[in-house]
Parts: sequence; structure tokens; C-alpha cells
Amino acid sequence: MLKSLSSANVAEKESQEAPEIQPPDDFASKEEFLAYIRDEVALDEAADKENRDAATEDMQFFVGDQWDTAVKARRARKKKPVMTENYMPAFVGQVTGNRRLNEVAIKVLPDGGGNKAEATVREGLLRNMQKTSRAKVAFDAASETQIVCGIGNFQLKLEEAYDDVFKQDMVIEGFPDHLSVLWDRMRTDPTGRDARHVTISDRMSKKDFQREYPWATAADVLTDPSLLANGWLDQDTVRVASFWRMRKRIRPVAMLTNGAIHWLDEGSVDPAMIAVDPTTGAPMIREDALCPYAQLYIVTGTDLLAGPYDLPVYRVPVFRVPGWEIFADGKWHRWGIVRFLKDPQRYLNYWRSVRAEKLLQTPKAKFIASAEAVQGREKEWRDAHISDDPLLIFNGEAGQMPTQVPPAQLEPAISEEVDRNKQVLKDISNIHEAALGQQSNEVSGRAIVARQRVGELGSVVFIDNENMAIEECGRVANQLIRYVYSGPRIEKVLGPDDKVSLQALNQAGGIDITGGKYTVTVTTGPSYVTKRLEQRQSMETVFNAAPQAMQPMLDLWFEAFDFPGSDKMAERARKMLPPGLVEPETPEEQAAQEGAARAAALKSEVDMKMAQTEIAEKLATIEEKRARAALLREQAAAVPDNTRIKAASEETKARSTMLHDHLDAISVAHEGEEKRAESKQGE
Repeated sequence: MLKSLSSANVAEKESQEAPEIQPPDDFASKEEFLAYIRDEVALDEAADKENRDAATEDMQFFVGDQWDTAVKARRARKKKPVMTENYMPAFVGQVTGNRRLNEVAIKVLPDGGGNKAEATVREGLLRNMQKTSRAKVAFDAASETQIVCGIGNFQLKLEEAYDDVFKQDMVIEGFPDHLSVLWDRMRTDPTGRDARHVTISDRMSKKDFQREYPWATAADVLTDPSLLANGWLDQDTVRVASFWRMRKRIRPVAMLTNGAIHWLDEGSVDPAMIAVDPTTGAPMIREDALCPYAQLYIVTGTDLLAGPYDLPVYRVPVFRVPGWEIFADGKWHRWGIVRFLKDPQRYLNYWRSVRAEKLLQTPKAKFIASAEAVQGREKEWRDAHISDDPLLIFNGEAGQMPTQVPPAQLEPAISEEVDRNKQVLKDISNIHEAALGQQSNEVSGRAIVARQRVGELGSVVFIDNENMAIEECGRVANQLIRYVYSGPRIEKVLGPDDKVSLQALNQAGGIDITGGKYTVTVTTGPSYVTKRLEQRQSMETVFNAAPQAMQPMLDLWFEAFDFPGSDKMAERARKMLPPGLVEPETPEEQAAQEGAARAAALKSEVDMKMAQTEIAEKLATIEEKRARAALLREQAAAVPDNTRIKAASEETKARSTMLHDHLDAISVAHEGEEKRAESKQGE
């Protein structure tokens, strides 16, 4: 059963009575299933506790909580500076910025029983889904926490279409708290592909919980010590968990005559399309297939709140985005950029504070003077370092003039420690001055780019892991297309240039989106806007080098600009191109192009006929001259033949008249075709 979570239990929430929610068929009772969930969650949390605790500390450190509590309190009591010179956002921003500059595109390729046209439509549907659900927000949030603390997550959900309750849309969403996602302790795939289950926890106040689920166990009696100990509730909140679990069921399949595989339990199929055994005549149904699917229950520690919700997909629709992840000593170790920068950052903060402390302890000016020399003028000398008066007067008759004592010099070792720790941060992160936009010992542009490239290579592990998660998300979404977009409908398809078109699905004249097999991959590169800017710059270079050769490309050049009217300029430039050079985009353009082609062909025919007529006239003239010459020869022989001369002349005139009539007919037809073409263009 395929249904969205947004509307499936509206009636259940409004009811004051507990809904009839049955546990999975592999559990004898609701209590047994809930006990299983609590045990799995407890084991998963214990297995990943060290990583999760370290990740929490990493995120707190990233936002500026970088001092040991005891050291900070001790310095604060003594009124010593406690400075935090946070370099973490700069290092993390360098990696996340590199990730955001490159767009990850999901590509769909035809496989068994598939075709290129349907693959293009599927790719456009997935691209539109990402655009409308703002998938980039989810991807960027997962990337940030992955880089900071070593783990990010996002999920694929089904929701009712906002404009049609009878339709569903796929959406990609992130998580405000990425540590709210708890993964199966036995999974090994970085994206969580092989996870048996995954738990997504949300905290609700007891008051909101009682209002949302009035039929559930009353919040004021949730005092089970085991629930308190395992984090299912505390004094103020209740954990509401979405528990995804992978299951399998037996499904019959049939092979169609076109080679496609059809699940017979999904509805009727044309019997004529089912391949049959040539010997027995029986349908070639393979053995019942064991098919995986994902099942969701919404639970607390004591209640089943909603479910089950089944998705016919090969994995849980939640996707891990890990940072560095190593299996050692029988457990997984996971971290991001911040983990090993914390110690040098703390050390840097300490020595920065010590240097500030030393500077504060050093007065701006000190004087040594006898009491008699400054008697009556003590205030002027004490405030000399803040006074703008350039004149200081002392009692000269009372003693020696006051002498200034230079301030104590700051120990060089303190500044050296500050500089050394700043360099250690760059060495550990492998992000140096060139990548941070700071001046370094690289002089040439090539050397600067090479140093930047080193930093980028050091962060490829983060980008590659996220690409794998996005690719997995694309596979699951592609698998759901045949279910989400079942039945006749019109859907928006987004092209790689962000142009939207409408496509008829599963109906006459449209694309059948429910059949065939397709594979999914991802590509990473600059966004379309960046590519268009690069295209314009490259075309400008070619225009300057070979302007004549680029004249047929004027429409493409104008399309690469964004200024007002550039689209109209591109359209006019396209109309000036020879027929057949540009593929028509609309039926009107196609009709106009065909009319222009017919007019050009007719003109060519007229020109050819005119040339033939001219040649015929010249031949007739030559023949007439030959006849006259023959006549003259006969006259010279005193044998006049007036009848022959007259016949030859009349034959020549008749042939010329016939050719002129044929030429007039062709000209009239040409003018009529031109008028019809002009009329269509005007419409």
C-alpha cells in the first residue's frame, strides 16, 4: 500500500478513541513489537554513543563554545581575558563553498525494456521534484553537518499534492537535528543502503503530545523507569519515533512480449502482452520473487501511533552523508573537519588570551619622579597617557626632572606560539593561505591554483560521500515514479536549462512512465548559470577571432545574455538564418519554415525554367540563322523555295511562344506561394 503520511491518519488524530493499528505479522502483539523497537534503539545508541557524543561537542565547538568549562571559569574569576578567535567557519566554509559551487545532477539512463524518450522524461520529473521540494536546502544542510561533525542525513517522502488531494508528490527533506537519525548498528554501506532499520526521533512536550494523540497513554503516567533511562521520555517531553524497517514479501511476476517485467499483483495487464511458453502455451511466470519493501510505524515507547506505511523500494528512504568513517577495533569511528582542529584551536585561544592579558597589564606610560618634583601636579602626570596636552610641567627647583620608563616588552615566545598554532590549523585541515584568500609564498597564478587544488583534493571525501547519497536518493525516487505518477496525468518536466514543459503521461499521445527499467547516476559540475556565463565568454573570444564564421551563431550568443530584450534579439537573429539551419521549436515556426522551404524550392524551379527558356530561345535563333543560311545557299543556286522559309519561321515563332507561356505560368504559381507564406507569417 502506497500512501502519504500527511493525510493517512487525520481521522485517527481527531478521534478520541485509539485507532486499530496492527503490529507487523511477524510479531504476536503490539507489546512485543514495541519491546523489539526499544531494544533495537538502545543497542543502536550504545554502538554509536562515542561518535554521537563527539559530534555534539564538534557542533558546539564550531559555533564558538571552545573553552574548557573549568579553565574558563578560573580565568573569569581572576578577570583575565577569555578570547575565542574562531577559525572553524573559515575552514568549513571553504569546503562547503566548493561543494555549493558545483551542482549535482541526477541522470536517468535506459536499461532493459526502457527507451531514451522515457528516460529523458523521468530525468525531467526528478529534476522538477528537486526544484519544487527545494532539495538543495536538504543537500546543503546535510553537507554542512557532515563536514562539521562527520554525519548528515536527508530523506525522501511522499506528500499530497498541494493542488490535488488525489495526487502525491515526492519531496526531499532535511533534518533540523541530524543526530535525531539513528542508524542500524550493523549497516556497512556509507549511505545506509544495507540498513535493516532506521529510527528518526522527534521530541514533543507532554502537553502537545496529549493534544495530538488524545487516545495514547496519558503523559502524566509515563513514569516507567526503563523508558526514562533509555530516553523515551523525560520530565517535560516524549520521544515520538518514526521507525523504518526493511521487510520482504513474495510477489508473482510475468515477462511481457517486449521483454519488460510486470508485477502481476499491481493490477490488470493485457493478456496479449504476457509472453507464453511455446511448448505448453502457459504464461512464462517466473518463480515467485522475494521482493523487499520499506515499512514505517510512528511509535512512542508504549504506543503505536500510526502505520503501517509501505513503500515498494529496495532500501529505507533515508540517506546517510558521512564524513571520514573508519572501522577499527570492532567499531566505527567517524569525524569531520572540526574534530582534529579542536586542540590547536583551544591552544590558539589560550595564547591569544595570554597575549591580551600581558598587553592589558602593561601601562601606556610610566614615570619615575621625586615627590617634590611633581608636588601639586600629581594628577597631570598620572593622566599623561590619556591627555592631549603636549606640555608637562614639573617643579624644577625641587629636584630632578621625572624620567619615563619604557613599557615591558611582550615575550616573543607568546607571539611565536600564536603564529605556530595558526599554521598547525592549516596543516591539519590541508587548507592553506591560497585557498583562504590570504597572501602566501606562492607568486605565480599557476602556483596559487596548485595550492588551492591541494586543499580541494583533501576535501573530495566529503563531496564524494554526499554524491553517493544523492545517487541513492535518485534510485529510490526513480523506483517510485511508476507508483507516484500512475494513471493518466499531465506533469511538469524541468529541462537542464531550467525550462519547464508539460508532458502527458500514461495516455494516448504521451509517454508511458510505468514500464521499463532504468539506471540512475549523478554528475557533478558547475551550475547551469555558471555554464552559461562560461559559454558567453568563450563565444565572445571566438567572435573576436573569427566574426564571419560566427554569424550563424548570433542567436545562441544573444541567448547567453541576461539583459532585458536579449531573448527578442535571439529570436530575430534566428529568423534571419537560412531555412533548415535551426530546428523549429513550435508548430507555427515549423509551418513558417516549411513554407519558406517550399517558396525557395519554387523559386529555384522558376530560375531553372527561365534558364531553360533562354537556352531554347538561343537555340531557336541559331536554328533560324541556319535556315536562312541554307536558303541563301539555295538562292545562290537559283532555286528559291519561299514555302520552306515561311515554314521554318512559323515553327520558330511557335516554339518561342510556348516557352514564354510556360514561364508565365511558373511565375504566377511562385507569386501565389509567396503570398501564402507571407500570410502565414503574419498570422
